[in-house]
Amino acid sequence: MIISSSLGKEVQEKWLKVVVNAFHGFAHNHMCQLENHPLYQLGFSHKDLETCKCIFSSSNNMALLICHASEFHWKQFLDLHFSQWDSDKYLKLSQFLYNNYKQVLHIIQTNLAELEQFKRSKDITDNDFESWHWEELEYLKQCAGESDANLIAVQYVELLEKLKFAE
Repeated sequence: MIISSSLGKEVQEKWLKVVVNAFHGFAHNHMCQLENHPLYQLGFSHKDLETCKCIFSSSNNMALLICHASEFHWKQFLDLHFSQWDSDKYLKLSQFLYNNYKQVLHIIQTNLAELEQFKRSKDITDNDFESWHWEELEYLKQCAGESDANLIAVQYVELLEKLKFAE
C-alpha cells in the first residue's frame, strides 16, 4: 500500500520495511510473525519497538485539545508536541546509546560462548537458524489454502448435518 502512495519511490529507494512491534506481533497469525516480527528482521536484535507505541500513545493525549481545531492548527499542535518530544529525548540520547551499547556487550559476553557450545553440541550453524526460519515460512505459505480433501470433508459433514435435520 505504501508503494502505491506518493511516498512509493522514496520507500523503494530507502528499502523501507514495515514491521509489527513485538507485543502486537503475537496477535497476528504465525506466518505474519515470521515475515514481520522484529525477532526475524536483521538489525532489530532484541528490540520490541515499544518506543514507537510510547511516542504515539503520548500524542493520544492531544486528541481532546485538537479534536475541534482546524486542520492547520491540529497539525501545528502535533508538530509542537513532537518537536518537544524530540528535544526531551535528544537530551537523553547519549545515555540511551551508551546503556544500549553496554547491554549489547554484556549479552555478547555472557551468551556467545554458551551459544557456540550449543551449536557445536547440536552440530548446527548460523545458516541453519536462517534456513529453518525460511523453511517454516514456506511451509506455512503452502498450508495457507485449504486442501481439496479438507473442503470435500467439510462439505460432506455439512450435508450429513442437513440430512439428519431433514430426517
